Amino acid sequence: MPSDQDAGEWISKNPAISAFYGFDSTCSTSFLLCFSGQGGFARIDPTELRRIQNSEAAQRAVVKGVQRMKDKQSLGALQAFNEALGYDDSCCDAYVARAAALANDGKYEPAVSDLEKALNINSEHQNARRYIVATLLAWANSLKENGDMKGARDKFARVLTYEEDATAQKAIEELDVKSHAVKRRVTASKGTLQGQNGKSCQAKRLRVENAAKLKEMEEFIARLKK
Repeated sequence: MPSDQDAGEWISKNPAISAFYGFDSTCSTSFLLCFSGQGGFARIDPTELRRIQNSEAAQRAVVKGVQRMKDKQSLGALQAFNEALGYDDSCCDAYVARAAALANDGKYEPAVSDLEKALNINSEHQNARRYIVATLLAWANSLKENGDMKGARDKFARVLTYEEDATAQKAIEELDVKSHAVKRRVTASKGTLQGQNGKSCQAKRLRVENAAKLKEMEEFIARLKK
């Protein structure tokens, strides 16, 4: 039987095999003693065994991905972490490791998303909690450098939902001070503009009034000459 086929598939392609060997292909009895509970072995649930196997395969893929990260193979590392999650989509270590790889490439949003998934699975995962704070700080500073102060403040604030970080708190206070200063300048600028507009209207009104008075004077002089 080829290694890439299971017994059921092999028999379905060779229907005479079961008759030749004299066994019922529809029987679910296993020859593995751990499944039958015979021979002194404790009975193991096949579904649980598959879960354990998938979990172990996921951990091996994570180790492979971490080594690729150390070797500066970012794409290969991401492929390994995706492979791990294909085996076990509840593998916290795979989410955390993939987040680290994404953050190293400046892809902060998907990195934070992966870390949040890890924390939803295990809220006490130490690496996930530590990395989400570091990633949010890096994301906030990147937004700040690019002039997105509102976005930066939001990310700094999210840091504080995970821990009381002095850096994030100080950054929020500085951004708030700058925001208030900008608002004051805008308000003052509007007031100055309104004042200038008022003076301009008043000057225009005076010019119109003076022109009218001059016209009246010219008409009066013209009548006197007659």
